[in-house]
Amino acid sequence: MDISYRLIRSGAAGVFVAALALFASAAFSADTIIADGAPTTLPKAKEAASWRAAPDASNASAVTFVPLPAFAQKALREENSAPESKAVKIGVSRNADTELRGALFSLNWQNSGDGHIARATITSPDAKGISVALRIRALPDSAELRFSGSAAPEKILGVISGQEAKALRDSDKVYWTPATEGETQTIEIYLPSNVKPEEARIRLRGVSHLFASAQDGYLSKDAQYLSPVAKFGPTKKYTGQWIKVDNNGKNDEDAWGLTVLLNFPYNANYIFVPWYTYDSSGKALWYIFQGDVWSANDTFSADVYRFSGPNWGAFPYNNGSVSSSKVGTATLKFTSATTATFTYNVEGSSRTINLAKLQ
Repeated sequence: MDISYRLIRSGAAGVFVAALALFASAAFSADTIIADGAPTTLPKAKEAASWRAAPDASNASAVTFVPLPAFAQKALREENSAPESKAVKIGVSRNADTELRGALFSLNWQNSGDGHIARATITSPDAKGISVALRIRALPDSAELRFSGSAAPEKILGVISGQEAKALRDSDKVYWTPATEGETQTIEIYLPSNVKPEEARIRLRGVSHLFASAQDGYLSKDAQYLSPVAKFGPTKKYTGQWIKVDNNGKNDEDAWGLTVLLNFPYNANYIFVPWYTYDSSGKALWYIFQGDVWSANDTFSADVYRFSGPNWGAFPYNNGSVSSSKVGTATLKFTSATTATFTYNVEGSSRTINLAKLQ
């Protein structure tokens, strides 16, 4: 399927969103789907026979974005649920300069005998598919680019020549790679022996994080980007420090607690909850869950993530070294402005406990 993506700016969120326009029900099976907005075309790439280098090449560099916060999907749900909307928004554009704080996209070139090869992996956690924005300031015409996605690593797309990639750049010299399945895209760049690696000047500009992909026809009915705007939200002031208490309201475990943050200016329903505790060896441990979709005015559920990263005092701080992993789920049910129950299933441990807000 040839698919043309375009980008439009969301005035409310100040972000770019990738869109697919549906002009009729036949568009579900159309060979080409066109989107509204300023054109940024993602070309179809033929399937290549193989990589130039072995799949486990040791010279690959990796860049990982942090998981998208739930509010990044709010603009999509709002626009998709509007009755006058003609376009189904399927993703958001992520800016490497701002999100990774200018982390370098370094290519580690390896001599392959008949030239030089570099490979990079770009990850946007939990994406159904991604396309990568590369700012190509210089690239020999004879260069070759190949791509694959983590959901179907055996499917290698290419070959896109350096000449073709440069012809598809926008006015800012940004080339969008073909969309691939899964949260990670692998990019391989080959330079023939008569070309020096210094002649390739490429910078990571960002990614398009897709909430749907070709595997689900881009339009799975239960996809989060198609869900209606939340009808529920907090009606009391829950922001504060929460601790575990027994049935009599007395604190009986000092080992951990929650910080509940609400009333963000951009989204009154958004809740951000850092959860601090200790692991089995007594080492401090932090979890985070967040979002803006409440199942009732007093009940919020979300996935729980564990984060790790470099020393906070390091300078300059390398945001690209921060990593996260989804480790479970949690539900907060507020029974009053100062009491709640907390149910979690995290890293093999399940429990429901009583909480009280510190006054």
